[in-house]
Amino acid sequence: MSFILRENHTFKRKIDVKVPTDTGFKAESFTATFAAINSDEAKELYEGEDTNKDRVLLDRVFVGCEGIKDEDDNDVADTASLREMLAKIPYVALPLITEFWKGLSGQKTKN
Repeated sequence: MSFILRENHTFKRKIDVKVPTDTGFKAESFTATFAAINSDEAKELYEGEDTNKDRVLLDRVFVGCEGIKDEDDNDVADTASLREMLAKIPYVALPLITEFWKGLSGQKTKN
């Protein structure tokens, strides 16, 4: 099969989130869409002056999400403000970053 060079490539990954509770954690998940970036752009993002490199990365590559509900079990629409809010939650941001890099590299982690 031939390699297809895509100009604006995106990919989706399931994001498993461990939400802290009073007695431990609750497993929840949603689907994130990421923009694939090249190594030069990744380097620029991480070499910038902003001290929160992970937030800068997510601002650039986290371009969509689905499968998120509110407390009343209503679907939550994908918006830039929702993605910004999710990126600020530590127990959501870490799996987002992890799945982004795994998605680019094709690596899988052990359970």
